[in-house]
Amino acid sequence: MSAYSTYTDQELTALLKSGDEYAFTEVYNRYWRVLYALAYNRLRDTQSAEDIVHDVLVSIWKNRATAEVEHLNAYLARATKYMVFHVIKRAQKFSHDEHAMDNAELVIDQEDIEDRLHYKRLLEMVNTEVEMLPEKCRLVFKYSREEQLSVKEIAEKMNVSTSTVENQMNKALNILRKNVKNIHLILF
Repeated sequence: MSAYSTYTDQELTALLKSGDEYAFTEVYNRYWRVLYALAYNRLRDTQSAEDIVHDVLVSIWKNRATAEVEHLNAYLARATKYMVFHVIKRAQKFSHDEHAMDNAELVIDQEDIEDRLHYKRLLEMVNTEVEMLPEKCRLVFKYSREEQLSVKEIAEKMNVSTSTVENQMNKALNILRKNVKNIHLILF
């Protein structure tokens, strides 16, 4: 696990702006699967979904100096949905079938509703898992993810070393990854 895996999205965004390739690699690894699932669920085409995710992630690298990104995960999800919609729309232009366009929009709307419901359920389950973390892990995780504090700021706030914060964050992430995988299997 690289040190970059403990950085918040805000920290990674700042590092991206400065041209840090390792930050880009972390963003790519952190979001590839989620964005792929989002694209694939709408297109049901592996190659198109992979192409879209690759294009979105490369685009954030190419536009890193000028892109205004407040919430990285929301930005990437929106960009992916836009690209998916663009692919669907382009495919429909070739068929000249207005009925297909209406159906695609209805399917996208229905999938958005389903996605939001799945996301809400998953978020509730993850929040439950966070509350079950050991106290130090939970505090470090919440300071990092909810308050967007850096490792150094968390260490100062908790009056511990930065290595303790990193160790607790790694422990929290490992526990959550394991438990969230199990949750994901139950939901999907």
